[in-house]
Amino acid sequence: YLMIKNKLEIKKIEVGDYFQISTITYQEKKNNIIQQSFSYFIENEKFYPYKLCYTLPPKKYSIPNNYSVKTTWGRAINRQTVQYKIKYKDRKPEFQILYSASFKFEVKSNISASRAATDYEKA
Repeated sequence: YLMIKNKLEIKKIEVGDYFQISTITYQEKKNNIIQQSFSYFIENEKFYPYKLCYTLPPKKYSIPNNYSVKTTWGRAINRQTVQYKIKYKDRKPEFQILYSASFKFEVKSNISASRAATDYEKA
């Protein structure tokens, strides 16, 4: 799958075939030079529980259970990888980000994925 969007001279490219390969690469290029690049490795596919929770309106996306993705960004010594997980506890999703070389540190939120990401940025 290849997606290219031109917006203010920035090309956005998403490459991956999820059913064949579990890794998706996203890049933003300006004047054919990569400005940002992210890789996503889907470890566990999504499972939707009977009592499903949703993100806030207006989009209201369904939130899966036992979902796990590793995301990598940055270059050379600044390269970082985090593992992002969603698990339901007491019928509510818990958003978890594990980080460091061996994923021994974590932040969690039972409020939102955005809250977990904000807490990770502060850590």
